[in-house]
Amino acid sequence: MYGNDSRLLYFRSMVLETVVDSVNVRFSKESAMLILDTTHVDLFIICQTVSREECDDLIAKGKIKWPWTKMLVLQGTNRACPQSLEITWMNPLDGPAKLLERVDHLLRVH
Repeated sequence: MYGNDSRLLYFRSMVLETVVDSVNVRFSKESAMLILDTTHVDLFIICQTVSREECDDLIAKGKIKWPWTKMLVLQGTNRACPQSLEITWMNPLDGPAKLLERVDHLLRVH
């Protein structure tokens, strides 16, 4: 999971750890890109604090290196990231319960 707000990332990681084995949190684009370049992840979450350029770069890297990795972008109505059929979108204002539901669904779908 990557974003620029450490408090949100910490809270979301605590919520997600109730349904997944581990959550890898990244606070810089460089470390997020390194994870996408070197490690297979089942689900990569991009938070709403990420710029459009960062979002574009992360999606491109993830889909080129690991095309089967699912990507969830948390964006409100003013989306920084472009819409794509390969990406799942969620409004972060939908709350933690919806985040857990969406993550659970994405990890179960093959």
